[in-house]
Amino acid sequence: MKATEAKTFNDLLNAGLENFADSICYSDITPNGFIDVTYKEFYARVEEYKQELTAADWSCTGLILDNSVKCLAALFASIITGRQTVLLNPMASIEELKIATAYADVDHIIFDPECYNEKNVAALLPYVHEPSLRFLAEEGKEGNVLFFTSGTTELAKAVELTPEALCNAGSESAKHFEFVADGNQRNLMILPLSHIFGFTTTFMACFMLGIRGYLCKSPKYAMRDLAIVRPTILISVPTIVTFLTAAKKFNPELKLAVIGGSQCRKDVAAYMRSIGITVFCGYGLTETSAVISCNKANGECDVMEPWNSKIKIAEDGEILVLNNRLMKGYYKAEESTKATFDEEGYLRTGDTGYIDEDGMLHLTGKKKDMLVLGSGVKVFCPEWEMQLNALLKEDDLALALKDEKLVLVIATEHPEKRDEYRQKVAEYNKTKAYDCKISDIILSATPLPRTATGKIKRYAIKFE
Repeated sequence: MKATEAKTFNDLLNAGLENFADSICYSDITPNGFIDVTYKEFYARVEEYKQELTAADWSCTGLILDNSVKCLAALFASIITGRQTVLLNPMASIEELKIATAYADVDHIIFDPECYNEKNVAALLPYVHEPSLRFLAEEGKEGNVLFFTSGTTELAKAVELTPEALCNAGSESAKHFEFVADGNQRNLMILPLSHIFGFTTTFMACFMLGIRGYLCKSPKYAMRDLAIVRPTILISVPTIVTFLTAAKKFNPELKLAVIGGSQCRKDVAAYMRSIGITVFCGYGLTETSAVISCNKANGECDVMEPWNSKIKIAEDGEILVLNNRLMKGYYKAEESTKATFDEEGYLRTGDTGYIDEDGMLHLTGKKKDMLVLGSGVKVFCPEWEMQLNALLKEDDLALALKDEKLVLVIATEHPEKRDEYRQKVAEYNKTKAYDCKISDIILSATPLPRTATGKIKRYAIKFE
């Protein structure tokens, strides 16, 4: 089945109605079975929302984007009616959401009370701006979408993407997955759609292909829903597929796995291929609307083919990319935006790699000082470490990954303070999302390794 071509969300919605009207678009998972919504019915829900929004007095929608039909319909309506739409992660802490809401100029919040706690929304209301039409797009144009890059809400760093860039990204993914779209596929939507990988792949690509999406309301229900839905397509992050591999929990109907957010282990991908699953591993950024490159079907995960992208390698090994899916910029951060692009318009990824003689991209590391967790969440270490320095009154500390988990290493002459550190870090963890908490504290009797300029050599940290 050929993917729907679209450059706007209005085009995407109309094409879905034209091509798949009576096919099931989404299925809610309930204790009593599935509640199905066809493309025609979903179109009607969006139209109903559009009518409501036409007379609304706000122009910047804060959408707590869970996997619900209500929120997905509101998403389409908000963008199509020209509103700036800010995607808020329902799994983020209230403190993170407060900062995001205030910084992004949100003047109205939409959420599904059946999926998200109304008390949490009440806590956000003091941070919502007075309703205004100042962010409304020009007549006939759609509104841009703001994604907060994982782990950066404390610095209020939001990526602004145009509807065209998002549609281009969805189309690129859909083109590569057309071979599975025969009208009988089941896509379990377990990733948060406030994350760019989940948005463009789980949501947009499958919508374009007419693939039925089963709405998993929370990651905590993932295992239950996997057993109920028995998906043929799984779009996920390494943490989940690694667990399923260890537990041998893949259902036999599963034929395609798309893995992104961070690097997948080779042994995990090899096992999945051995049981008949076609494995795609993608590489991309929020700033590039997700996928820049991807391995060939069942090829090695770290040897990637650029997807309709020009790539060049800087002298220091940094990967620079140019395609039709790049961000408009960082919201309200002109200097940061300028610094992210070179003079030819290529985006600096912060990752390092090389192009081989066959034009394939190989990733070798990260230029940015950040850690990517197994869930795909990025932890920007200098920001966290500055906060932890102040909290613990310790200067020689660093975040690191141990067995794919985030840990805090402290070089101290006071090991008797371990319990005090644990209590304070436990309080600090309450300000973080569920999938990026510090899992352990490791004390070191020797100073942490640093460069001549005092920067942490994170790769050289030894766990004692």
